[in-house]
Formats: sequence, C-alpha cells, structure tokens
Amino acid sequence: MCGICGIYHQGKIEVTPAQICRMRDVMVERGPDAAGYELLPGIALGHRRLKIIDLTDDANQPMTNEDRTIWTVYNGEIYNYRELRQELIRANHYFKSNSDTEVIIHGYEEWDTELFQKITGMFAIAIYDMLRNRLILARDRVGKKPLYYSVRQNIVYFASDIKALVTALPTQPAVSLTALDCYLHHIAVPEQHTIFEGIKKIYPGSYQIFTEGSQKESTYWEWNYTDKIDDQESVVLRTCEDLITKAVMRRTISDVPIGTMLSGGVDSSLITAILTCNSTQKIRTFTIGFKNYPLGDILAARQVARLLDTEHTEIVLDQNIINNLLELVWQFGEPFADSSAIPTFLISKAAREYITVMLTGDGGDEAFGGYGRTIVPRNAQILAGFIPPAIRRHLIKVLRELAVDPENNDPLSKTRYYLEYLQGFPLESFYNNMGFHKYRDRLWSKNLITHLDNHNPLHPFHENFRKVSTLNPIDQVLFTDGRTRLIYDYLVKIDRATMANSVECRSPFLDTALLEYVAKIQPKLKFKNHQTKYLLKKISEKYLPKSLLYTEKRGFGVPVDLWLQNELRGIFESVVFSRLALRRGYFNYAFLQQIWNEHLSGKVNHKHRLWAIFWLELWHLMFIEKIIARDTPISDLGKILK
Repeated sequence: MCGICGIYHQGKIEVTPAQICRMRDVMVERGPDAAGYELLPGIALGHRRLKIIDLTDDANQPMTNEDRTIWTVYNGEIYNYRELRQELIRANHYFKSNSDTEVIIHGYEEWDTELFQKITGMFAIAIYDMLRNRLILARDRVGKKPLYYSVRQNIVYFASDIKALVTALPTQPAVSLTALDCYLHHIAVPEQHTIFEGIKKIYPGSYQIFTEGSQKESTYWEWNYTDKIDDQESVVLRTCEDLITKAVMRRTISDVPIGTMLSGGVDSSLITAILTCNSTQKIRTFTIGFKNYPLGDILAARQVARLLDTEHTEIVLDQNIINNLLELVWQFGEPFADSSAIPTFLISKAAREYITVMLTGDGGDEAFGGYGRTIVPRNAQILAGFIPPAIRRHLIKVLRELAVDPENNDPLSKTRYYLEYLQGFPLESFYNNMGFHKYRDRLWSKNLITHLDNHNPLHPFHENFRKVSTLNPIDQVLFTDGRTRLIYDYLVKIDRATMANSVECRSPFLDTALLEYVAKIQPKLKFKNHQTKYLLKKISEKYLPKSLLYTEKRGFGVPVDLWLQNELRGIFESVVFSRLALRRGYFNYAFLQQIWNEHLSGKVNHKHRLWAIFWLELWHLMFIEKIIARDTPISDLGKILK
C-alpha cells in the first residue's frame, strides 16, 4: 500500500527533485517505509511505500523494466500476482523481485492495457511507456484506491491524494460549487466531482491514456446484473461460501501481521470466522465504542471474539477525541461528513501497534443486499397491487397535507414513502436523509441558489440508474448503490482513515469473482422471507449463532449530537458563523441559525447536517484560507477567528 504521484510534462517544463518530493511527501502516512522518485525527459514520478509484500529494497518504486523503457508507480495489492508471475516467467520475462509491482511492469509488456482485465485486487496504477510516449492511469474495479488527476496546458498532474496534486499545480484551483452542492446532499463528494475545479478522479474500473495532446478513457469492468443463473438455493449457498472463503484467504497474502476490524455485524463476523477456521494462529480483532453512548458494537463484537477465541482489543473512548478532528480534515483532503470516519480512524490508529493489514466487511451490504432501501422496490410493488394507480396520486396528496413524514417508520409514513417511490427512482424517495436535500432551497444564499439552478445534486443516482433502467428494480438499486455510495462514501472513509495510520485495509466482499457471481443471483433469493442479506446470513449460520445474525442492522454509533451540544458548541459557533464564513456568502445564515437552535433545544436532531457544515468550514480554513493546520489545537479556533 502506497502513495503515488507524477507530472507528465513531455518536456514542456523542468521538474526539480524538490517539486516531486514535496508532492510525494505530503502522502508520507500512505507510505512511511520508503520513498523514491525518478526524473525522466517526459515525466517525473514519485512514490511513498508501505511495505507489505517483499520487504526488500528490490520492491521499491518507481520501478522499471530491464531496458528502462517502461516505468510504474503503483498503490495497492494484486491478489493473483503469483499466478500471473508464473505465466510471465513461462513467457520468458525475468523478475528481480518477489513483489506484485513487477508483475505490472512485465504484464504491461506482455498484454498492453489488457493487463487491467487480468489483474485482480485493489490498485491505482500509473504506467509510463517511454517508447510510445504515453501515460496510462488506471484504477481498480470498484474504486478501493484513489487516483486524482488534472490537466493544465497539456501537462498531466496525478496523485493518490488530492492535497499532493494541489501542491504541484501552478495556481490554486477554485472551489467547485457543484461539488459543494453534491457534498451537502450526500455528505461526501461523489465520483463525478472533486472539491476543486479542474481536478478529476479516474473512475473505478477504467483507465485513461494520455499522449501528446490527446486523452482517451476506456472502461474495462462494470457491475453486470444482466446475466442471471437459476440454481437451487443449496448450490448458490455452497458457491457463495466457497467464493467468500477464497476471497478471504487471497487477502492473507502478506509479509506483515494481519487482523480484522470486528464490528459484531454479519459481514465482519463471517470474515473473522472464516479466517479463524483457516489459520493456525490466533487472529487479532479490533472494535471501538464510545463511553456513555450505545455500546451495541462493542458487546456484539466481544461475543463473536469469545466464540472464535480471537486475540481481541476493545477501545472504549471516554477522552476528548475531538482533538483528532483537524488531523482527519487534513487526511481526507476533501469535505467528508460521514461521522463514522472518526471511529474508523481511531481503531486503525490503535491497530497499527499490532498489525499492518486489516480485513473489513465493506461491500457485503452492496453485494448481498444489506440496506433497507434495497427492498423498497419490492415493498412498493406489493403496495401497488392493493392501491390502483388512479388513487395513488390522490393518496400522496392527502398524506402530504397531513404532514406525514416519509422518513418515519409508522404505517402511514411507510405508505407515503413507497407511493412516492413508485413515481420514479431515485427522485424524492431515494435521497440521503442525513444531508440537506429537503432543505436545499433554504440553505444556499440567493446568489448561490441562482448559480446552482440548473444543477441536480441527485445526478449521480440518475446517471447510474439510466444504465440499468430495464432491469429488475432490486438490481437497479444494487447497481446504483455499488456505483455511488459505496465508492464516494464508504470506500473513501476506509481508505483515508486507515492509510492515515499506515494500515492497509482489504475487503474480501469486493473480490471480483465473488461480485460477478453474486450479481447473477436472482433478486428474489437475496431477499427470501423478506430478509436483507438472506444468503450471507444463511452461510453465517454455519459459523455463528442465529442470535448474533438476525438482529437490527447497526452502524458505528458516534455521539456527534452530544459533542455539538456540549464541548463543541462554542467552537462550532465560532467557525460556522465567523466573519470569514459570512464573507464567503455560501449560505442563508438565518436558516443555519434556525437549525442550530432546533438542534440545541432538542426539537430536531440535525447532527449530520450540522456536522457537514462544520467540516466544510474547517476544510475551508485549512485548505483555502490556510489559517489553521492539522496540528492547530481545536480549542484555539475561537481566538484565531476573532
């Protein structure tokens, strides 16, 4: 696991060692074990290394082939590199190291860009082909590893970290208002945007080829829910279990210690159980919670750890952990308001004392249907059978007039939710209720809302839904989830929070073979007996008691609401209502004051929306005004902003 960067200048400028090293060393946490750079006539390459496979210097990067015509810097793990290495040796390629990086070099020599279809794993790859004077930037299938780029005057800048890229640009990029609009809707910046104008992301499952004056994008993989199998349930269960086991064991390839992030939920518990059953040593497990806040994760994880006899570490936080907040703002580089980033960061920090590689359950919900919204289409269709189309619109109107809230769980609220869903996915029935969707017109200042009049922050959902508009409604949601929230929220969170502590995170449920098989399973089998993650829970019954499996889904419980009402109250007001914030003119501050008052009084819990605004303002102070730093005491913000 590493950080990569480069400037593909084709001789137009001269890049100094200081420039590429400054760019590279912004990402020191991504690779604290080694640092390298290479200045070539057409490109400058930089690399920070976290040693996982082949701990010798032979595996350092930038890496080249024998005649120094092909160069690469690479971040990630190629899980099938041993098989590909043997195939390349049979084709008369010579290897000087035991690293997976060298497979990329010789694989490109042998297969050109078909290399990306052959390798499986998580990766962000830059390949410079000196003979053809071209740069290739590629990203793994589901977007585990980040890769940003920007083109300025036919010069291509790229990096694993947006901060690193910005340090190399000739001018400071402007803030993207459409990205801000999306961020405040989704509490994260979607893949179609970055927070800066002119900086983009290589899209998951794709690569781009840059040559003199040209740029071409190609997609080599995408979730495919079109082809279906009709196997018996017993066959599907055996196949899924076999694929999950292989995926877990593939991710144990390492020359450093491994553990698991154990939440006590189905996904992480099953991974830990499979790892335990296939290991001769005790598995290290880690979980986290907050004192005086619901400890469901801690208690469930403790039960799993005892059952599986793991070497378990519990982290119960009672100190003022908000002192880590500015470090997180720095590490993420873009506004990011998913508050579970905090426990993910802290659990990685604690785990780093014992391990370098950690397995997590990310992707289980997207592959197997773990979210309640995934069965919304089915529930809506059932309801449609009882309420004729002619009556639906009238009933929706009545429910709206009665102020029935579709976000509640009572029968009338659910009826309105499903009826609105039937009027068109993903529109009003599929927004993130943690964000500002239903408050959008009141949030922005008059100038900004006019500027954003033609922008729809739901467009990431619309664009992906259109690709699968003819499929089963459940498959539509699964596909769209896998191409939206998974990529821009959950995988960003796990990558930035773990790599900030130099921990490599691996996700067995995002294994290519597993994803491709599960996409072929009939939706009705994934939700048999109206049970989310039905198949995964049935497989898990072999390893874990039912009492642990058939419980209400939990996320990381983070007491953001309490922090805002107590220790962060004064700091929040100093930051969000500062002269600098007012001068920017983004928001209707009377409305922000209103929801702040509602939160303080307990009338409405706006914690996620307020957290999104707070993080955005801290990001602005750090990266735009540049008057605070990662090590600024958060208690000093009031004085700084006076």
